[in-house]
Amino acid sequence: MKKTVLHELVLISLFAAIISVFSLIAIPLFGVPITMQSFAIAASLFFLGGRRTLAAVALYIAIGCIGLPVFSGFSGGFGALVGPTGGFIFGFLLESAAYLLITKMLGTGTRAKLLAYLVGHLLLYLVGALWFFVGYSDGASLAETLCASVLPFIIPDGIKAFVAYVIASRLSIKIKT
Repeated sequence: MKKTVLHELVLISLFAAIISVFSLIAIPLFGVPITMQSFAIAASLFFLGGRRTLAAVALYIAIGCIGLPVFSGFSGGFGALVGPTGGFIFGFLLESAAYLLITKMLGTGTRAKLLAYLVGHLLLYLVGALWFFVGYSDGASLAETLCASVLPFIIPDGIKAFVAYVIASRLSIKIKT
């Protein structure tokens, strides 16, 4: 079946909507809300690849920027993008771009996909933590900022990425993207 521009736009829009909805699902864990946003991004990366996910994330950010409440905590607008979690929101673009570049270089085998995801997600953590440290740490050290803004999310994000990979792998067998 030949892929069309409409097919591409539908997939990108669908995953932008999925990311938007999953961003609103929060599970309080150890006093820190864990959103399902990273699950949706991982599923998109594993299912659609880096190029389409980059477009889906850009669309998601654009939708939130114009004021629709698609960011965690039902927030939206430019203020949410420059707030404490803005670095993580923009970090999703970097994560998608890293995934795209690494899978272009190494292929789309299991190891390449997992390495691309890991590198991209580490870049997401780095950008988000540095954004938080520079603008919102209130004198906390970088180590304290990392403990507050990254450490609580490592294991839950790993679990979400694993589940997303399994689901995307199973769906990709049935649906050729």
